[in-house]
Amino acid sequence: AQMRQCFANLEAVAAAADTSLAHAIRMGVYLEPGTDLAEYNRVYRLLMTTDPAPARTTIFSPFPGFDVEIDAVCVLPK
Repeated sequence: AQMRQCFANLEAVAAAADTSLAHAIRMGVYLEPGTDLAEYNRVYRLLMTTDPAPARTTIFSPFPGFDVEIDAVCVLPK
C-alpha cells in the first residue's frame, strides 16, 4: 500500500511539472531493512511499466513510520 501511494504521489508531482513517470529517467528507492525484494520487484514492475525502465537504485535504509520512500527524476516532454 505504501509503495502504491508513493507512485501516486510521484505521478501527482510529475503532473504538476507537466511531465509524468513515463518520462522518468532515474528512480531512487529506499526500503525498510528486511523488505521482501521479490515482492518489491513484482509490485515495482506492476506500477512502473515504461520500456525501457528508468535507471534504479535500491537502498535499504530505515525510515521511522515508512516502509518505502521513492524519488524520481523526470524529463520534460517536448
